[in-house]
Amino acid sequence: FSYVPVATFLNPTSSPAAGGQLITLTGSGFTTVNGSAIVRVGSRNATVVSQSNTQIVFISPASVTAGPAAVTVTVGLQTSSPPLTLT
Repeated sequence: FSYVPVATFLNPTSSPAAGGQLITLTGSGFTTVNGSAIVRVGSRNATVVSQSNTQIVFISPASVTAGPAAVTVTVGLQTSSPPLTLT
């Protein structure tokens, strides 16, 4: 059995281009049964600080390009969709 992660909310919804912002991602299906979550902001992996079934706290990476970036969560082989947007 596999859980599909669902990302519903980011707080805050913005990060400096240099990264380093602590961000809380709320949703469901982030269970560690299928492994640790991988949070991607654009094309970069974020540093996950803590993970529960309904919340992930991560540190935003530096941006590769200016403007909004898609945020997804992958647990096991399942990735959240649609992505959230970090500005």
